Amino acid sequence: MTLDALEANIKSRQFIIVPGSMLIICVLTLQNGFNVTGESACADPTMFNKEIGERISEDNAKKKIWPLMGYALKQELYLAGEGTTFQDRARMEMRDLTDKLTKLQAFINGAEQFQRLSEEEQDLLIQQLFCMDAYARVLDKRIARF
Repeated sequence: MTLDALEANIKSRQFIIVPGSMLIICVLTLQNGFNVTGESACADPTMFNKEIGERISEDNAKKKIWPLMGYALKQELYLAGEGTTFQDRARMEMRDLTDKLTKLQAFINGAEQFQRLSEEEQDLLIQQLFCMDAYARVLDKRIARF
């Protein structure tokens, strides 16, 4: 993990000065939509400097990203095979696939948004559902053999 990787993970920055105070809050929105906050507060009103406060609050928010990125990397390595068997990975894959199948089925069967799609797009989603279902049946057979 590098500082460049951390910076690339930041989608946007927002600074909020709490009205009636010298408290600055930095909200960093990460690429996946998760928000991390950092704060800075000035004790002496005569020393208040917006730019310094923003820099400190952003630095404090960035310090919170490191452990999140570390966890994400470790989880990725774990799922890629470190500490898991191929049977464990197949079961995890089946859980993920089942979840996606359930959501896609619900979307096709009940979402108004589905009805507003073009006929071609609806057909493609239905084909996707059938392919995912066939994939799940094959994966289920493999898992049953363990």
